[in-house]
Amino acid sequence: MNLGFSRKFKIQLSLAAVCIFPLFISYAASAASIVGWGEQVVGVNLSDGFIAISAGDYHSMGLKADGSIVAWGYNWAGQCNIPPPNSGFIAIAAGGAHSLGLKEDGSIIAWGSNRDGQCDIPEPNSGFIAIAAGGGPQPGP
Repeated sequence: MNLGFSRKFKIQLSLAAVCIFPLFISYAASAASIVGWGEQVVGVNLSDGFIAISAGDYHSMGLKADGSIVAWGYNWAGQCNIPPPNSGFIAIAAGGAHSLGLKEDGSIIAWGSNRDGQCDIPEPNSGFIAIAAGGGPQPGP
């Protein structure tokens, strides 16, 4: 399946390395900025303030120290459209075509593809301390 990606990406932030096609993510110990290039990074401000990153199948997200999220990549299901207010997040997780954000109050915000109910957060939506999005390739629109 050709999704129109002709370039690969590289993102730098801390000490480990992860490879998720078509994203290449590596971490640099002292950096708080993300370095990215390729068609899906154009127009995205990846300068300072990042404390975490997460890579989905074809999109990525960065959590900033101020509690906001920056997302970029293939956005066919709205997985890069962070719902307002974009503040108060303490953790992020990028899935196949959906995204999750954990808020300071222990609630989870989900957006993007809900094809298999992955954005249906169970009630009560409170008391969560960690998130993981999982997922695999989903066909485009």
